Parts: sequence; C-alpha cells; structure tokens
Amino acid sequence: MNHRARAGSWATLAMAGVIGHALTFGALHVLEPDLSPVSSIISDYGQTEHAWLVTGAYFLFAAIWGCIVAATSSVPQTVSVTVGRLLLSLAVAGIVIAALVPSSADPRTPSILAMALNLVRPGLFLGLVLLSVGLRNAPPWKDLAPKLVTLSLIAVLLLILTLGPLFRSGYGGAGQRTLFILLYGWVVLFGIRLVKNGRSQGLAADAGA
Repeated sequence: MNHRARAGSWATLAMAGVIGHALTFGALHVLEPDLSPVSSIISDYGQTEHAWLVTGAYFLFAAIWGCIVAATSSVPQTVSVTVGRLLLSLAVAGIVIAALVPSSADPRTPSILAMALNLVRPGLFLGLVLLSVGLRNAPPWKDLAPKLVTLSLIAVLLLILTLGPLFRSGYGGAGQRTLFILLYGWVVLFGIRLVKNGRSQGLAADAGA
C-alpha cells in the first residue's frame, strides 16, 4: 500500500470514528434521560452507571484525531501543518489521559491534572486552525481550505464561549454538543477530500503507467 493509499485509509478510519463517537454519545442520551443535554457535558455521564460508555467515547475521540494526525502526513508539511499536527498529537494524549483518569475529564474539576489538561484541550482546536491554514496553498486543497479554516475558527470561538459564559449560564452541554458537530464536520470534509485526492492521483498514475 503506497503512502497516499495509507493516508486515505487513515482518513476513512477517522470518519468511521466520527460515526462511532456520535452513536456512543447518542446512546448515553437514551440511557440517561434524567441528564439534560442542554446543561450536562459528557463528563457528567461519567458519574452514572454507564460510565464505561463515556470511557469508550473518549477513546474513540482520541482515535479520530490520532487518525487525522497519521493522515496529514501525506499533505505538504509546511510550518503551520507541522505545528498543527504536533498540537493534535498532544491533544490526543490529553484525551487518552482523560479516559484513563475520569476525574480529570471535567474542565470544572480543580485538580492539578484537570487544570493541566485544560491547557492541552485548546490545542486540538488551534491545531485544526493551523492545519487548515497550512492547506490553503496546496493545489488539491485550495477550494476546501477556506471552509476548513472557517469551521475551525468558529469552533475556537465556541470553545471560548462554552468554557466561559455558557457553562456559567447552564448551557455548557449545548455548547459542547455543537462543538462536536463542528468537529465532525471538519473531519468529514477533510476525510472525503483526502480519499478523493488519493483516488484521483492513483488513477492518474495508472493512466501514465
């Protein structure tokens, strides 16, 4: 399997992870109807008897971004892309730690580990911004990159609102769910384009052979 094909496989796995994460999180809503989707964030479900599903959701979320890091090895490695991949890698490590140590998953927890993870979490969003910006001058990405930049910037703004006024006003759950939708959209747009680029390049190579 060549490099482009591997990147397409990683992108496909990331999109499959999005489906798995959405279904897992959706199942928690059905299993725990007493928790309000508007106010309850995913770590709140970790205090219920279905906490194992929350752990699974965290691991799936980490897997999504781990696959994106692997897939982006095939795009032009500008400074922006390289730093973005590094930030995503750190975010993956933080998500795995949150899965292994549930008490650190809640951004409202005053523990030292939770506060440290609060510094790592924004790296996911900043990493997406940098990746998106770094793709603007790559020929196969020029038309899609502005959409990826817009999605990632909106996600950064919403993250700030969620961790601030939305939490304080009791709408933290709604903010987090909207963030997930934005992140899902980024992964799907990026993944479809990466798979399509790989296929078109593969066909061109076959035609020239």
